[in-house]
Formats: sequence, C-alpha cells, structure tokens
Amino acid sequence: MYFLCYDVGGIDIKMGIVSENGEIIGKKIFPTDATRTPIEIISDMLHRARLLINEVNMQKSDISAIGIGLPGLADNNSGTAIFCPNIFWHDVPIRDYIKMEYDMPIFMLNDATIAAIAEHKTGACKGARNSITITLGTGLGGGFVIDDKVYEGSFGGGGEIGHMTIVPNGKPCNCGNKGCFEVYGSVSALIKSATNAATIHTDSMLAACMKDAPLTGKDIIDCAKAGDATALDVFRLYTYYLSVGITSLINIFDPDIIAIGGGLANAGDFLLSQISIEPNKRRVFNMLPPVKIVRAMHSNDAGIIGAAMLCAQKLHDNSNKLSQCN
Repeated sequence: MYFLCYDVGGIDIKMGIVSENGEIIGKKIFPTDATRTPIEIISDMLHRARLLINEVNMQKSDISAIGIGLPGLADNNSGTAIFCPNIFWHDVPIRDYIKMEYDMPIFMLNDATIAAIAEHKTGACKGARNSITITLGTGLGGGFVIDDKVYEGSFGGGGEIGHMTIVPNGKPCNCGNKGCFEVYGSVSALIKSATNAATIHTDSMLAACMKDAPLTGKDIIDCAKAGDATALDVFRLYTYYLSVGITSLINIFDPDIIAIGGGLANAGDFLLSQISIEPNKRRVFNMLPPVKIVRAMHSNDAGIIGAAMLCAQKLHDNSNKLSQCN
C-alpha cells in the first residue's frame, strides 16, 4: 500500500508518497505561507499532490489513504483542525475539503505525535517502552509513547508540551497564553533572540550574517561553533530554557529516551551536549539511570513517515473491527 502524507508546519509543508513500511517513493517541500486562507493552503496541497503522483508514475487509484500531521490540535474523528496557532487555523474541516478530490480514508493527528510514531516504530526510539519525541521548528511539539502505545490524550490534545508554562507571566505566545515552552525553546524563539542580540552587538558574527538575509537557526549554530561571543550567549540561554522544559518532562514521565527532531537537531552533539547533562542532574530521582537524549533518526522526514504508519495502523484497526462484526 502507498499513502499520500503531509507534514504541515508553520514555515513549510513536507509532502510524500510513502509505503506502509515507511519507504519514501517521492517527496516535495513547499512554503506554507500562513498569510493565505486555509482553503488556499489546502488547494495548494492538492495541486502539489497531483504533480508528485505524476512525477513518480503513479495514479490516484494507487493511493490507499492520506495521512496528515498538523501543528496543533487535530480531531481525527471529525476530520477537523481545531486549533493550529502558528498557521492561524480554527475549526478547519480539512478532511471535507480533501475528500472533494480524494474519496478515500484520511487520518490526522498532531504533527509531533506523528513524528513520535515514526521514531518509535523505526527510528531513534525503536525498542524503548517509554519515549518522548520533541520537534524543534517554528513551534515546539512533543509526542509520547507510553507502554509501547502512542499517547493522544482523551480528546486528541495529549503531548502539547510547547504550551506548558516554563516562565510565569513570560513572553506572549500565539496560543494566547504567556511563558510557554514554545516561546523560549522553538527555533523561532532562538532566531528572535539572536536577531535582537545582533542588532545590539553590531560587531558580532551574527550581525555580519544578518546583513544579507534574515538569520536562520543554522546561521546561529555556525556562529556559535565558530566562537562568536554573542551567538554563544544566545545559544546558552536557549539551551538553558530547553533544559528546564526537558527536566520537567523527565520528572513527570520518566522515559527511557528522548529524541530531538526538527531542523535544529542537525546541530548534533553541539546541541545535544548542552541539553543532556542538566536535565539528568536536575531530575528529582537523579539516582536513577540517566535518560538518553539523542537526535531523532528520521529528521525532517519523520512527519511523512509517521503519517504513513498512522494510515497503515488505522486501516489495520478498521479491518479488524469489520472482521469482528462479521
């Protein structure tokens, strides 16, 4: 079976045709452009799908189901994107729109939960009974596997670690609250902090990088690796807040392993070395074995691979229910 899979982010949308085993047959990445209406974005998603299906010499009929990871609260029962703060979606009936062109099963979950499925099944968390996958991007997402089962919560809102408060009455968040983990631990937060610092420290490497184009997460990491004092100060504060949030997650869930995904995870040991030590030192029961904090294996493909695995699992579950009824 083959699935059409989407990983919708605040900056870009990753799309792929993926087999039930997680093999990517073809993929595309294109801008989200959250200034557009939901219908405009969904129409673009469908247009790109037509192109991709044609490019890999397949037909629409070769697709068995569609899987979608959304950056917020998604209701798989109704097929609705209930609230996605970073793309400003409220109660968008995405399944209804897509079914106008693709009359097939369509499954959706929070994007970080879907990434956690991929990492648990075939990635960095394979074999772990309890794991957490954290995605660092425009926002900050989390997906949980507890006792070998992906945790969705009672109403599909489980794992929204980006909106737990780590600084009371802190900076405002797109969700409407203040002091959210996302406001301090996302790549957007890192870029905003670095841009402010570069504006003040005009003789820094960061400021030089910013002359030609807006800063990226990679720019900041590269400057910090090169020893730029301004970039290092920004990076240390950023990893401090990441460590604060991760410590809380370890204290609450006591996982075997935490996988860090998203584009910033490409920094590898330079990032992981900063956020692996403090959480294990600061955990309540620090006499326990340390929690492994590693780079997610599937990186930027975790969303579309996890969406395929979600489709495969849901189709299998539905088939079992039908056979039991008969």
